[in-house]
Amino acid sequence: MDELLKIPPITRSLVGLVLLVSVGPILQLANPYTFLLWWPAILKKQQVWRLITCFFLTGGGNMQIIFDVFMLGRNTMELELNHFHRSTADFTWALMVIGSLIIATNYPLGSTVLFKPMLMAINYLWARSNAGATVSLFGVVSCPASLLPYAYLVFDLILGGLPLFIHSSTGLLAAYLYHQLRHDLPSNGGPRLIPTPAWLQRALPPSVDPQWCFRWYKLVLLPPLVPPRRQRKK
Repeated sequence: MDELLKIPPITRSLVGLVLLVSVGPILQLANPYTFLLWWPAILKKQQVWRLITCFFLTGGGNMQIIFDVFMLGRNTMELELNHFHRSTADFTWALMVIGSLIIATNYPLGSTVLFKPMLMAINYLWARSNAGATVSLFGVVSCPASLLPYAYLVFDLILGGLPLFIHSSTGLLAAYLYHQLRHDLPSNGGPRLIPTPAWLQRALPPSVDPQWCFRWYKLVLLPPLVPPRRQRKK
């Protein structure tokens, strides 16, 4: 449990939801149709949870889930700790904006599962925040981190053809638009078009390192341990 609490809350929630939504259909414990982005069910039957669950259904077999969860957990944790600096509200707002853009761009495509575009968007943000690093692509080829999302797109084109390439590209496009509106435009003197709402900042305060909390607990709340005095022998 202590090791689990060391994982920041956004990363912990995303990985947990992916496992919860994806493992059920693989084990035949749940019907995957329940989680798909199916507009007739959303508009006519008010099954609005599909707007969220469609981002956490990975598809594929056991090895695919292991790879997807590893990639999601690693990049999300680094973003949450080093780019968003544990600002839960800012990271949540980024995912909400990017998710809305992914839904909008996939509407004319008729996509029902949006995990791949969201993973591509997270990879793009990670690559932008680590632009000067060099990464190993599948342990075979080294390339600059800034080119990593485009390398993944090439693999999608080879493995899945043009439909998978376009599907994944919507995530990269959504992350690019978010980064332009959130960072590049204001830094060049433009307006801040998508600031984090105040209500979200009040609802989701920044997370705290559990190790720091434990140190604070020991220093402030626990009484100091004073060794017993030794009695002098008469």
